[in-house]
Amino acid sequence: MWEGPISIHFSVTRQMPKSWSNKMKAKMDGQWCLTRPDVVNIGALICDALEGILYHEDKTVVSITGTKRWGYHAITEIGVEQLES
Repeated sequence: MWEGPISIHFSVTRQMPKSWSNKMKAKMDGQWCLTRPDVVNIGALICDALEGILYHEDKTVVSITGTKRWGYHAITEIGVEQLES
């Protein structure tokens, strides 16, 4: 497991609702997603999920950035970097 400071970046693409028209989907593809869950809660979930796998305690996470957009398919990408002490 990693020791020392850790940085996490994540990108979430929320799948657009099937009820949206093709015109609406084309308009919203790649746009910011302003619905729940919010980015803060997604980041907390990711930190909690990685605890015990990459690091002992999530208190070692010193930097976290994330984005949330609309897309045709649901995608979550997570990058983790161990920083110099």
